[in-house]
Amino acid sequence: MIVCVRVVPFARTDILKEEKVVNKEDKMYETNQCATRVRLKVVCNTKSQFGETQNLVFSPVYSGSEENKQFFEATPGGTIQFYCTNQWANKQFEVGKEYYVEIFPAS
Repeated sequence: MIVCVRVVPFARTDILKEEKVVNKEDKMYETNQCATRVRLKVVCNTKSQFGETQNLVFSPVYSGSEENKQFFEATPGGTIQFYCTNQWANKQFEVGKEYYVEIFPAS
């Protein structure tokens, strides 16, 4: 399988057992191994209390810095939403604050 990953400063992609990498002018890289980790930058939009549970909603950043503009080029839309019952974790999130999210396989 050939996987193409657009490599820009916002996206950290770790490649395992890289066998073939071709550097092209447009910063596209090809490898026959899957990208195992992607980093996103999001902003907390809402934080709603439901009893002991917080509903947290995040969306991609789009302005405010050069880094945010670069993130926006690759992830111009979307939503991450989850419910959290851990009160300590809930206190870590603030509406309007930016966060990094890393996605990688669990196994």
